[in-house]
Amino acid sequence: MEVEREQARTSAAELVEPSHSRRRRRVFLNRRGERVKQCNECEDVLVLDRFYIRKDGKVAAKCRVCREKTRDRKKENAQQLKRYHELHEEKLASQREYQRKNRDKYRAASRKWRENNPEKMLDSKKNWYKNNIGRSRAKSMERYARKRNRTPPWLTSEHKKQIEQFYIEARRLSGETGVRYVVDHIHPLHGANLCGLHVPWNLQILTNEENVRKHNKVDHIPGVWRTGRRL
Repeated sequence: MEVEREQARTSAAELVEPSHSRRRRRVFLNRRGERVKQCNECEDVLVLDRFYIRKDGKVAAKCRVCREKTRDRKKENAQQLKRYHELHEEKLASQREYQRKNRDKYRAASRKWRENNPEKMLDSKKNWYKNNIGRSRAKSMERYARKRNRTPPWLTSEHKKQIEQFYIEARRLSGETGVRYVVDHIHPLHGANLCGLHVPWNLQILTNEENVRKHNKVDHIPGVWRTGRRL
């Protein structure tokens, strides 16, 4: 294979015009009238038989040998990348386990850092709130509902993710439309005759104007997003 390639490269290179040797993307004729091209990878001038033809009919930029080498290199890199991710996940799992066993130590170190870096801590909180307004509002409402015994103890982490998604979606709608959207409790947390719970199936997204009109009563205003789906 290498001998044939060397013979083809020598034959094409000896007969090509010197002024054409820099035209890598073009197919041109050598002195024998053969159609040749310069490989972008190895820079050898070879006849077209040494190149693959693409589906659109154009000649590939690299010769067949270089293409095969590139393909093998990509496979090897993919395997190395996969192994790297596996090792990274194992390392993260090990770190999480260590932190779990030494929770008090990490909490004390974190508390000490916050006390010694109040300005950095404040900037960090501001940046997080700026980039996660929906999640921040969800946490605030969760704390509000918990203080007023409106969050049932059987609420799962999946339910909390669904609740958080309401506030993220309301923030997205507000940003895209320019109209303020808010998350409303279908059955108010402090209703006159009925008090609702802070659960996903009791939430809907309304415009701020609709929410003000609904106020503290069960008013069946069709929301734009309810129980985790768009209406």
